[in-house]
Amino acid sequence: AAPTMQMLADKFTKHFPEYKITVKTIINDFFGHEITVAGLLTGRDIASQLEGVELGERLLLSRTCLKADEEIFLCDMTAAELSSRLSTPLVFCDESGTSLFSAITGIEL
Repeated sequence: AAPTMQMLADKFTKHFPEYKITVKTIINDFFGHEITVAGLLTGRDIASQLEGVELGERLLLSRTCLKADEEIFLCDMTAAELSSRLSTPLVFCDESGTSLFSAITGIEL
C-alpha cells in the first residue's frame, strides 16, 4: 500500500502544503516478507523498524493492524506500549478518506 499512500500524501500536500506527510514502509518480519496487508502488521515489527526515527507529531496507522475491538496488535503489544516505545502518539484510521483526512488534520468531519 505504500505507493498508493505516497500518491495520496503527495496529492494532499499539494492542496494543503502546511502539512508534512512521510510514508514509511514496514516489512512484515513476524509473518514473512511476502505478507503485505496492514491487518497482519505487528507492533513488534513497527517498533523495531521505527525506533529512533523522527516521526513528527503523530503516527497514523490502519485500524486493521489491531485485533477487533481491542487496542492490541497480533503480537500482543498494546497500542499504548508501541506509542511509548516510539515516543509518539498513535492515531488509527479506518479505510475511509474522511478518517484519513481527520487523522492528518485533526479536523473531525
